[in-house]
Amino acid sequence: MQNLSWHKKIIEQIRLMQDQERLPHGLLLRGPEGIGKLNLSMNIAREVLCLPRSDGDSQIKKVRQLFDSKSHPDLYVITRLEEKKDISIDQVREVRVRLSTTSHQGGWKVCVIYPAERMNKNAMNALLKILEEPTPQTMFILVSHIPKILLPTIVSRCQIMNIPVPDYNSSLKWLLERSNFDENEVKNALAISNNRPFLAAEFLEKNLLSEHERFRNILIGVAKLEINFVTAADEIKKLNSMYCLDWFVKYIHSLLIENSNNNKLEIHECLNHIISAKSMMITGHPINIQLIWEELMMKWLKSNVTIL
Repeated sequence: MQNLSWHKKIIEQIRLMQDQERLPHGLLLRGPEGIGKLNLSMNIAREVLCLPRSDGDSQIKKVRQLFDSKSHPDLYVITRLEEKKDISIDQVREVRVRLSTTSHQGGWKVCVIYPAERMNKNAMNALLKILEEPTPQTMFILVSHIPKILLPTIVSRCQIMNIPVPDYNSSLKWLLERSNFDENEVKNALAISNNRPFLAAEFLEKNLLSEHERFRNILIGVAKLEINFVTAADEIKKLNSMYCLDWFVKYIHSLLIENSNNNKLEIHECLNHIISAKSMMITGHPINIQLIWEELMMKWLKSNVTIL
């Protein structure tokens, strides 16, 4: 957990809410993936659970140590289990039981749900019931990349915080300070991640810059009729499909900016299919990756884009 410079104002806002005794029972952190929202949620939880903020208080030092060692008894984290495709109702029910008991530290209890859109329908309904009749001094922090997937009734019961993408200089400085990568590599990672520093860090650590270049070359090959759509789909499915979908959108946007002649119905239909495919993957919808990419490559080919 890090104190990120681009989240400083949000933490100050949380502290003001605490001082005015108007902390919400539901807090929705929404924004693009890869900008540190999970890190922010844990910093918010630390603020809520580690009161008062006096460094001279020996008791609060012990509470902070508990939190920093991930042992705080009033912090609960719900995330998708590794072997499961989504967050289940049982996970939400288990936390509900624990939250109904008295706080171990005599203060607030906090539950972080990440990513919130991975809850299945039953889990969302279970959470909604909790938010409708919240336990006193209990906060749910929902971290979401795609909040439109959440039930509107859940969103309406949360205070929404829109988490912006940090400015380029902040992202670049943070990445350079925490890694041994060449500055040009860092800048390239920021470029293909749309300036999302945590995502850029993942690209660097997993050596995905070469994978991005490979994907881009496949798109160019299909557009120039050098690679057929079936072969292209077979190659792309070997890559990380979620990343490739993001790169696909970014590449299309760059072509629209470069050449206004590319702004036609077919390219926008291709974009819509990319967004639909990503939504299915995120929600755990059963799909055939080969067929998905074959369909996308056919749409891409029919868009007949001009590549300079």
